[in-house]
Amino acid sequence: MEEKTEKKEKKGIDKKVLALLFTVIFIVSVVSVLGYMVYLHETEITPQFTTEQNYTQRLKTILDLVESGRLEWKQALPLIKEIVETAEHHETPPWMWHSPPNMVVQQGSGVESVDYIIFGVDTDGDKIADEIYAKNGLTGEIEFSGTDAATVIQNTIDALPTYSYPYGGGTIAIKGTSNCFIYEITKKIVVDKPLRLVGDNRYGIVELRAAPGLNDRLLEVYKAGEDFWTEISRLKFEGNKNQQTSGDYLIYFYGGYPIMRDCYVMNAYQTGIYIHAQDFHFYNVYAEFCGKYGWDIRCTQNGQLYSCTAWGNGDAGIFLIYSHRWSLVNCRVMKNKGGSYHNAGLYIHSSSRGQVIGGYYCENDGPGIDLYNSDHIQIIGAMVRDNSQYANNTYDGIRIRGNSNHNIVNGCTIFSTLTNKQRYGVYEQDTADYNLIVGNIIHDNVSGQIYLIGTNSIQANNIVS
Repeated sequence: MEEKTEKKEKKGIDKKVLALLFTVIFIVSVVSVLGYMVYLHETEITPQFTTEQNYTQRLKTILDLVESGRLEWKQALPLIKEIVETAEHHETPPWMWHSPPNMVVQQGSGVESVDYIIFGVDTDGDKIADEIYAKNGLTGEIEFSGTDAATVIQNTIDALPTYSYPYGGGTIAIKGTSNCFIYEITKKIVVDKPLRLVGDNRYGIVELRAAPGLNDRLLEVYKAGEDFWTEISRLKFEGNKNQQTSGDYLIYFYGGYPIMRDCYVMNAYQTGIYIHAQDFHFYNVYAEFCGKYGWDIRCTQNGQLYSCTAWGNGDAGIFLIYSHRWSLVNCRVMKNKGGSYHNAGLYIHSSSRGQVIGGYYCENDGPGIDLYNSDHIQIIGAMVRDNSQYANNTYDGIRIRGNSNHNIVNGCTIFSTLTNKQRYGVYEQDTADYNLIVGNIIHDNVSGQIYLIGTNSIQANNIVS
């Protein structure tokens, strides 16, 4: 009997011990969870950085904590802001910045939406890049650098993917700031594959300037036997003509399908832009103060200039020869000198099936528009004013000569107001015939308003005075 009682008491003690053990385990678990929560709370407030971590690595630490749930965005954002402000204080270039989760504030790091980003550092305060860097937009690494801008740009072009019709190539952005936006070019840059070349400066222009003694083309787009697209935008090409002793074209396009927009081409030693290509499209491009032609467009088809300018060039503003199926829309061709022969602001030579629509052809030394051996050209709605600035009563607003046939001048306003006035508004000569001059307003030219020599040419419904 006593033995049974002893066994019962033992069993009761075992149950008490077991219950006590479970209680202890539960308390320890709760304490552990609370301790871990406290740890998380402390980590959430104060992420730990090492002195070796750069700005990017510190940002990554914060973003990893957010992603793991150990830190909320409302706690993370003040920390990110503090790092950003510190980086900004150390003059990190603004184009190196991104938004979370790809925020990058360290120069030479981070990815971009272009293949390469070229940027410069001015070390002597003249706004010319003395140190040039090319960052790979896919890896964020600096791949090329040096003190010669042409070499860095050329290396970057050469590093783009191999051309494969009709694709290949890539995009290169050339950066500028308010204090550094000029890249001095010491040798010709050659583009031999599809390419977008873009200037990017929130403070103004990015300028590629011919170095003194370049005596060559600044940019050549050409590869023998291959046609490819090229797009160039938001750049200024400065020829620096007074520091050159030779050179033919500042920008040279041969073959392919070039596009150019929002660019300045200035002060070429001779011609600003040469185009020998099909399906070219130029938008808001300026060719100014070049030694010879602003534009030399030859042997082309299906090309267009939209809202482009040729101003103050030494010969014709636009010289268009052996070209067919082209359009000049709302262009401005003014104050061009015409060379020793006083060529027209717009000189159309041996070309056909073209359109001159709208635009201003004014104050050129020679004629405003000259058609020579050209046919089926439509000049519609143009303002042709105050040409013949070389000498009074010498050159005409529109001249049609040589064997120029089946052309139309319609809806134009052709007149003179300055001391040196146009001889005629429209003047036809040589064997020109079958031309139609209709529905224009022509007045105040010196010798007359319209002169036609062709037996089959017609003038009708013009207002002349």
